[in-house]
Amino acid sequence: MLRFFLQSIKMGYIKAFDCYGKDSKWQYLCIMAFQLAWFLLYLWLPYQSDYAILVFLLFFLPVISSNTRCINYHGYSRALCLLWLIAPYIMLFIPLFLKKRRADREN
Repeated sequence: MLRFFLQSIKMGYIKAFDCYGKDSKWQYLCIMAFQLAWFLLYLWLPYQSDYAILVFLLFFLPVISSNTRCINYHGYSRALCLLWLIAPYIMLFIPLFLKKRRADREN
């Protein structure tokens, strides 16, 4: 289980700019849990605001790409990812509630 968790995190960062692959719900959940843990730790530490945008991007780029891959895994259009522009906080949880489409189940 720990190996799966670490492998998911590693692949999440390696594929941070790749939105064409496929991630399962568990891989997405592992990436989200790790990202949330280190980002909350970062918020507790005193910091200078010089690098705040860089840390923010390090948090959101793997999450957005994994989110897109998870939507792709379930057989939905990546156009659904345009909701990131309208409702980003809702979009964090949408892949957790999606079910695979029938056409993908048969393949």
